[in-house]
Amino acid sequence: MKKWRMLLFVTITLVVILTTVMVLRNLRVSESVSSLRWKGHAIFRIVTTISNEKSPEMFWPCDLGINAHTSVEYFQQLLYILSSSGTGEKLEVEHLSDGLCTFPPRNGEHLAEENVVWTVAKNTGSNIPDTLPLLFTRNVDVSSLSTNVTPSSMDGFVCIDDNYRSVFDRSFVLVIYGDGRIKFFRLTKSRKLLYREFYRNSSFCVPGLKYITPTREVRLTR
Repeated sequence: MKKWRMLLFVTITLVVILTTVMVLRNLRVSESVSSLRWKGHAIFRIVTTISNEKSPEMFWPCDLGINAHTSVEYFQQLLYILSSSGTGEKLEVEHLSDGLCTFPPRNGEHLAEENVVWTVAKNTGSNIPDTLPLLFTRNVDVSSLSTNVTPSSMDGFVCIDDNYRSVFDRSFVLVIYGDGRIKFFRLTKSRKLLYREFYRNSSFCVPGLKYITPTREVRLTR
């Protein structure tokens, strides 16, 4: 009888521990999602506002404008441009800096690659499609994306980059689209997302589209 009681006690204890771990993990993911939603929206709002006042091709990365080859380089240049501009734009520097990183840089410091969490679209043109993924978490494998999304593409897959490690790398993907909409995707064991989900079941074609991650520039081949 004592053995059964001990076994029952151990089983209940294990269940409580596992449940607690799952609850804490979900809370951690929820906090990360909320934080990154705010950060991504801040970046989108600032860059879009300035682009609308001047020219979209001037402030989103492109070969003929801010020709950065990594998102770290792009954000560093953008921070410099804003801090060198008028008073109104200087006020946005702190918000932009906070939005870029898990650990924002102090005044005068350069962005650290390991802290920058965003991949950014490059060469989007002036008419950015509403459903174009413009900004998303760096755990997406950009080589699995496309410049020409058609109805026949919708059964394709967006893959996850296994080389990146963070709080969210195996948990979720966050995407900010051309129209400002933000989507959250919880990752399953397959660690893949259907094109129809990622691209919101919409078609577009952006010739010359590239993506710049914190470590490299990728020209899409499909």
